Amino acid sequence: MSQKAPTKIDDKINFKFEEIVDEFTSAQQSSNSANNGCHNVSDADDDTADRMVRFLCLTGRLKTLPRRGWILNNRRIRNPESIAGHMYRMAIMKFLFDFHDDDNNDGDSTGSKTTKLDANKVMKLSLVHDMAECIVGDITPMDGIDADEKHRNELEVMEKLASLLPSKQSKHLLDLYREYDAHQSAEALLVKEFDRFDICLQAFQYEQYEYHNHEKRIVRFDRFFEIADENINHPLLRKMLERIFIERDRFWHEQIMSNLPMKQ
Repeated sequence: MSQKAPTKIDDKINFKFEEIVDEFTSAQQSSNSANNGCHNVSDADDDTADRMVRFLCLTGRLKTLPRRGWILNNRRIRNPESIAGHMYRMAIMKFLFDFHDDDNNDGDSTGSKTTKLDANKVMKLSLVHDMAECIVGDITPMDGIDADEKHRNELEVMEKLASLLPSKQSKHLLDLYREYDAHQSAEALLVKEFDRFDICLQAFQYEQYEYHNHEKRIVRFDRFFEIADENINHPLLRKMLERIFIERDRFWHEQIMSNLPMKQ
Protein backbone atom coordinates (compact mmCIF):
# COMPACT_ATOMS: atom_id res chain seq x y z
CA MET A 1 0.00 0.00 0.00
CA SER A 2 1.26 3.45 -0.89
CA GLN A 3 2.53 5.32 2.15
CA LYS A 4 2.02 8.76 0.63
CA ALA A 5 -0.93 10.53 2.21
CA PRO A 6 -3.52 12.06 -0.14
CA THR A 7 -2.83 15.56 1.23
CA LYS A 8 -1.07 17.21 4.15
CA ILE A 9 -4.34 17.00 6.05
CA ASP A 10 -3.92 13.24 6.14
CA ASP A 11 -0.25 13.15 7.14
CA LYS A 12 -1.17 11.35 10.38
CA ILE A 13 -3.64 8.96 8.78
CA ASN A 14 -1.81 6.90 6.20
CA PHE A 15 0.71 5.14 8.41
CA LYS A 16 1.62 1.50 7.95
CA PHE A 17 -1.05 -0.80 9.31
CA GLU A 18 1.44 -2.32 11.74
CA GLU A 19 2.45 1.09 13.11
CA ILE A 20 -1.10 1.91 14.04
CA VAL A 21 -1.57 -1.51 15.61
CA ASP A 22 1.58 -0.92 17.68
CA GLU A 23 -0.19 1.95 19.44
CA PHE A 24 -2.46 -0.59 21.07
CA THR A 25 0.07 -3.43 21.26
CA SER A 26 2.61 -1.55 23.38
CA ALA A 27 -0.05 -0.67 25.95
CA GLN A 28 -1.42 -4.21 25.85
CA GLN A 29 2.00 -5.76 26.45
CA SER A 30 2.55 -3.55 29.48
CA SER A 31 -0.84 -4.59 30.80
CA ASN A 32 -0.03 -8.27 30.28
CA SER A 33 3.22 -7.92 32.23
CA ALA A 34 1.46 -6.21 35.12
CA ASN A 35 -1.31 -8.82 35.23
CA ASN A 36 0.73 -11.91 34.47
CA GLY A 37 -0.94 -14.92 36.08
CA CYS A 38 -4.06 -13.00 37.11
CA HIS A 39 -6.37 -14.51 34.48
CA ASN A 40 -7.18 -18.14 33.85
CA VAL A 41 -7.64 -17.80 30.08
CA SER A 42 -5.99 -19.88 27.37
CA ASP A 43 -3.30 -18.35 25.16
CA ALA A 44 -5.54 -18.94 22.14
CA ASP A 45 -8.41 -17.03 23.74
CA ASP A 46 -6.02 -14.25 24.74
CA ASP A 47 -4.74 -13.96 21.18
CA THR A 48 -8.25 -13.85 19.68
CA ALA A 49 -9.38 -11.25 22.19
CA ASP A 50 -6.29 -9.12 21.57
CA ARG A 51 -6.78 -9.22 17.80
CA MET A 52 -10.43 -8.22 18.13
CA VAL A 53 -9.51 -5.29 20.37
CA ARG A 54 -6.92 -4.21 17.80
CA PHE A 55 -9.62 -4.38 15.12
CA LEU A 56 -11.86 -2.12 17.21
CA CYS A 57 -9.00 0.30 17.93
CA LEU A 58 -8.34 0.64 14.22
CA THR A 59 -11.94 1.00 13.11
CA GLY A 60 -12.56 3.31 16.08
CA ARG A 61 -10.36 5.89 14.34
CA LEU A 62 -13.33 6.50 12.04
CA LYS A 63 -15.07 8.27 14.94
CA THR A 64 -12.61 11.17 14.76
CA LEU A 65 -11.30 11.18 11.17
CA PRO A 66 -13.06 13.92 9.16
CA ARG A 67 -14.85 13.62 5.87
CA ARG A 68 -12.26 15.61 3.97
CA GLY A 69 -14.50 16.65 1.10
CA TRP A 70 -16.03 19.28 3.37
CA ILE A 71 -12.74 21.04 4.11
CA LEU A 72 -10.92 21.05 0.78
CA ASN A 73 -10.55 24.03 -1.55
CA ASN A 74 -12.84 26.90 -0.60
CA ARG A 75 -15.38 24.83 1.33
CA ARG A 76 -13.64 25.10 4.71
CA ILE A 77 -16.45 23.62 6.80
CA ARG A 78 -15.52 23.96 10.46
CA ASN A 79 -15.61 20.76 12.49
CA PRO A 80 -16.90 18.58 9.65
CA GLU A 81 -18.65 15.28 10.25
CA SER A 82 -16.54 12.19 10.89
CA ILE A 83 -16.41 9.19 8.57
CA ALA A 84 -18.18 7.15 11.25
CA GLY A 85 -20.90 9.79 11.54
CA HIS A 86 -21.61 9.49 7.83
CA MET A 87 -21.80 5.70 7.96
CA TYR A 88 -23.95 5.76 11.09
CA ARG A 89 -26.66 7.90 9.50
CA MET A 90 -26.62 5.64 6.45
CA ALA A 91 -27.15 2.62 8.72
CA ILE A 92 -30.00 4.43 10.51
CA MET A 93 -31.69 4.97 7.14
CA LYS A 94 -32.35 1.23 7.01
CA PHE A 95 -35.09 1.75 9.59
CA LEU A 96 -36.98 4.08 7.23
CA PHE A 97 -37.72 1.28 4.81
CA ASP A 98 -40.23 -1.55 4.80
CA PHE A 99 -38.43 -4.72 3.77
CA HIS A 100 -41.50 -6.99 3.89
CA ASP A 101 -43.15 -8.67 0.94
CA ASP A 102 -45.64 -6.78 -1.23
CA ASP A 103 -48.52 -8.82 0.26
CA ASN A 104 -47.92 -7.15 3.61
CA ASN A 105 -47.68 -3.63 2.20
CA ASP A 106 -51.17 -2.95 0.87
CA GLY A 107 -52.06 0.68 1.17
CA ASP A 108 -48.50 1.83 1.76
CA SER A 109 -48.42 5.40 0.44
CA THR A 110 -44.90 6.26 1.53
CA GLY A 111 -43.08 4.62 -1.35
CA SER A 112 -40.95 2.85 1.25
CA LYS A 113 -41.57 -0.70 0.02
CA THR A 114 -38.23 -2.40 -0.57
CA THR A 115 -39.01 -6.00 -1.43
CA LYS A 116 -36.73 -9.00 -1.71
CA LEU A 117 -33.84 -7.23 0.03
CA ASP A 118 -31.91 -8.35 3.11
CA ALA A 119 -32.48 -5.56 5.63
CA ASN A 120 -29.61 -6.61 7.90
CA LYS A 121 -27.26 -6.74 4.95
CA VAL A 122 -28.24 -3.21 3.99
CA MET A 123 -27.27 -2.01 7.47
CA LYS A 124 -24.01 -3.99 7.45
CA LEU A 125 -23.02 -2.69 4.02
CA SER A 126 -23.63 0.85 5.25
CA LEU A 127 -21.23 0.29 8.15
CA VAL A 128 -18.57 -1.45 6.05
CA HIS A 129 -18.45 0.61 2.86
CA ASP A 130 -15.95 3.25 4.10
CA MET A 131 -14.24 1.13 6.76
CA ALA A 132 -10.89 1.07 4.94
CA GLU A 133 -10.65 4.83 5.47
CA CYS A 134 -9.54 4.17 9.06
CA ILE A 135 -6.09 3.59 7.48
CA VAL A 136 -6.03 5.30 4.08
CA GLY A 137 -8.12 8.29 5.07
CA ASP A 138 -10.95 9.86 3.11
CA ILE A 139 -9.53 10.04 -0.40
CA THR A 140 -11.52 12.43 -2.60
CA PRO A 141 -11.55 12.96 -6.39
CA MET A 142 -9.68 16.22 -5.77
CA ASP A 143 -6.65 14.30 -4.48
CA GLY A 144 -5.74 13.16 -7.99
CA ILE A 145 -5.25 9.55 -6.94
CA ASP A 146 -5.94 6.97 -9.63
CA ALA A 147 -9.20 5.09 -9.01
CA ASP A 148 -7.50 1.71 -9.45
CA GLU A 149 -4.82 2.63 -6.93
CA LYS A 150 -7.46 3.81 -4.47
CA HIS A 151 -9.31 0.53 -4.92
CA ARG A 152 -6.16 -1.55 -4.40
CA ASN A 153 -5.19 0.34 -1.27
CA GLU A 154 -8.63 0.06 0.28
CA LEU A 155 -8.92 -3.64 -0.53
CA GLU A 156 -5.52 -4.27 1.04
CA VAL A 157 -6.62 -2.46 4.20
CA MET A 158 -9.82 -4.49 4.38
CA GLU A 159 -7.85 -7.71 4.02
CA LYS A 160 -5.56 -6.63 6.85
CA LEU A 161 -8.48 -5.66 9.05
CA ALA A 162 -10.21 -8.95 8.31
CA SER A 163 -7.04 -10.85 9.19
CA LEU A 164 -7.52 -9.75 12.80
CA LEU A 165 -10.85 -11.58 13.05
CA PRO A 166 -11.67 -15.29 13.38
CA SER A 167 -12.06 -17.00 10.02
CA LYS A 168 -15.86 -16.92 9.86
CA GLN A 169 -16.12 -13.23 10.75
CA SER A 170 -13.16 -12.43 8.52
CA LYS A 171 -14.79 -13.99 5.48
CA HIS A 172 -18.10 -12.28 6.24
CA LEU A 173 -16.47 -8.85 6.49
CA LEU A 174 -14.59 -9.25 3.21
CA ASP A 175 -17.65 -10.65 1.43
CA LEU A 176 -19.64 -7.59 2.50
CA TYR A 177 -16.95 -5.17 1.38
CA ARG A 178 -16.52 -6.88 -2.00
CA GLU A 179 -20.27 -6.95 -2.53
CA TYR A 180 -20.56 -3.23 -1.90
CA ASP A 181 -17.49 -2.47 -4.00
CA ALA A 182 -18.92 -4.40 -6.97
CA HIS A 183 -22.17 -2.33 -6.87
CA GLN A 184 -24.14 -5.18 -8.42
CA SER A 185 -26.45 -6.59 -5.75
CA ALA A 186 -29.74 -4.84 -5.01
CA GLU A 187 -28.60 -4.18 -1.44
CA ALA A 188 -25.31 -2.63 -2.55
CA LEU A 189 -27.08 -0.40 -5.07
CA LEU A 190 -29.52 0.82 -2.42
CA VAL A 191 -26.67 1.55 0.01
CA LYS A 192 -24.92 3.56 -2.70
CA GLU A 193 -28.09 5.64 -2.97
CA PHE A 194 -28.03 6.02 0.83
CA ASP A 195 -24.48 7.35 0.46
CA ARG A 196 -25.46 9.95 -2.12
CA PHE A 197 -28.56 10.97 -0.21
CA ASP A 198 -26.67 11.46 3.04
CA ILE A 199 -24.06 13.62 1.31
CA CYS A 200 -26.85 15.74 -0.18
CA LEU A 201 -28.64 16.16 3.16
CA GLN A 202 -25.38 16.98 4.94
CA ALA A 203 -24.51 19.52 2.25
CA PHE A 204 -27.78 21.39 2.79
CA GLN A 205 -27.26 21.33 6.55
CA TYR A 206 -23.79 22.85 6.12
CA GLU A 207 -25.07 25.50 3.71
CA GLN A 208 -27.59 26.64 6.30
CA TYR A 209 -25.15 26.44 9.20
CA GLU A 210 -22.43 28.44 7.46
CA TYR A 211 -24.88 31.18 6.47
CA HIS A 212 -26.49 31.53 9.90
CA ASN A 213 -23.41 31.08 12.08
CA HIS A 214 -20.54 32.62 10.11
CA GLU A 215 -21.61 36.11 9.06
CA LYS A 216 -23.89 35.00 6.25
CA ARG A 217 -21.12 33.04 4.59
CA ILE A 218 -22.37 31.60 1.30
CA VAL A 219 -21.14 28.13 0.42
CA ARG A 220 -23.06 26.00 -2.04
CA PHE A 221 -22.61 22.34 -2.91
CA ASP A 222 -24.51 22.33 -6.18
CA ARG A 223 -22.56 19.43 -7.68
CA PHE A 224 -23.56 17.10 -4.83
CA PHE A 225 -27.21 17.86 -5.53
CA GLU A 226 -26.76 17.27 -9.26
CA ILE A 227 -25.14 13.88 -8.62
CA ALA A 228 -27.89 12.87 -6.21
CA ASP A 229 -30.59 13.95 -8.65
CA GLU A 230 -29.00 11.91 -11.43
CA ASN A 231 -28.44 8.74 -9.40
CA ILE A 232 -31.11 8.34 -6.72
CA ASN A 233 -34.01 6.22 -7.97
CA HIS A 234 -35.64 4.53 -4.99
CA PRO A 235 -39.19 5.99 -4.63
CA LEU A 236 -38.87 6.94 -0.96
CA LEU A 237 -35.40 8.40 -1.39
CA ARG A 238 -36.64 10.37 -4.41
CA LYS A 239 -39.46 11.86 -2.32
CA MET A 240 -37.06 12.74 0.47
CA LEU A 241 -34.61 14.25 -2.02
CA GLU A 242 -37.35 16.34 -3.57
CA ARG A 243 -38.22 17.69 -0.13
CA ILE A 244 -34.60 18.76 0.34
CA PHE A 245 -34.60 20.46 -3.07
CA ILE A 246 -37.77 22.39 -2.18
CA GLU A 247 -36.46 23.45 1.23
CA ARG A 248 -33.06 24.40 -0.22
CA ASP A 249 -34.63 26.52 -2.97
CA ARG A 250 -36.83 28.22 -0.39
CA PHE A 251 -33.89 28.84 1.92
CA TRP A 252 -31.71 30.50 -0.69
CA HIS A 253 -34.63 32.48 -2.12
CA GLU A 254 -35.36 33.88 1.33
CA GLN A 255 -31.72 34.86 1.86
CA ILE A 256 -31.54 36.59 -1.52
CA MET A 257 -34.77 38.48 -0.89
CA SER A 258 -33.75 39.53 2.61
CA ASN A 259 -30.53 41.05 1.29
CA LEU A 260 -32.08 43.10 -1.50
CA PRO A 261 -31.81 46.87 -0.92
CA MET A 262 -34.98 48.43 0.44
CA LYS A 263 -36.89 50.66 -1.98
CA GLN A 264 -36.96 54.30 -0.98
